[in-house]
Amino acid sequence: MKRVAAIDFGSNAIRLTIADVVSMGKYKIVEKFRFPVRIGSDVFTNGEISSSKQDEIYEVFRKFRSHIRYYHAEEIEAVGTSALRDAKNSSAVIMNIEEVSGIKVRLISGKEEAGLISKILSQELPILNGTALLVDIGGGSTELIFLKAGEVVKLESFNNGSLRPVNEGEKILVQMKAFVQANLPVGEKITIIGTGGNLRRLGKLRKKIFDAGSGGVIKKNEVTYIYNELKDLTPAQAVAKFDLKLDRAEVITPALKIFSALVDEVDPETIYLPKIGLSDSLLNKLSTAV
Repeated sequence: MKRVAAIDFGSNAIRLTIADVVSMGKYKIVEKFRFPVRIGSDVFTNGEISSSKQDEIYEVFRKFRSHIRYYHAEEIEAVGTSALRDAKNSSAVIMNIEEVSGIKVRLISGKEEAGLISKILSQELPILNGTALLVDIGGGSTELIFLKAGEVVKLESFNNGSLRPVNEGEKILVQMKAFVQANLPVGEKITIIGTGGNLRRLGKLRKKIFDAGSGGVIKKNEVTYIYNELKDLTPAQAVAKFDLKLDRAEVITPALKIFSALVDEVDPETIYLPKIGLSDSLLNKLSTAV
């Protein structure tokens, strides 16, 4: 049995997931590690990763190297997304990561990120038919993908996420809503699929607030209700009221603002919140390469 490791170097957190490949396209997760380094707070304000954040990054990757050796992972796929793409000093940081840990990080575009995530959806949501809109919200970018019977019809990546400055995000949100409206099928109800760490947490909040049996689906009015409950709270208040970790409380409201606005553009038949993300997409890619 082959053991693999996926690293998602995101704007908000750096994640390592270790898994066993059990068959072609199938894997079983062994362990997960997450560090909320949040390089986006540097990059989207100052254009580069600060020295203090770099120290955090290199320490995280040293730990990752140790974990990868301990679990005997044979193959590693490590990718960097929005904030690392935008950082002026990304090349130097990537070079130093490899020097301190031996791990090579590959920058991927927003469109490649969207394509990776869309590929795994057919496995996670095999019942999909008709038209679906996939909304993947990260710290620095949001990927919007229209699917027809599981196949990509239209996709676009927007530089708007939970860590982007408010004024910048507002302008891009207008573009995002226009993209959705331009690609909505006439006279057809569609499914919305929300992915990313903040939307996974939205599913858990739905279970908690509405005493619901599943966090994997949510109603349009529930999305609006939860966003309205959070939008006027400070992160500390959100932690106390909803039992969130502070690093999640600091970013979930901007993410839900984006999601709520996009959901309002659509009359969705169903809204799914599957427990998948870029790490799962990378593992799916590794497991199909055996």
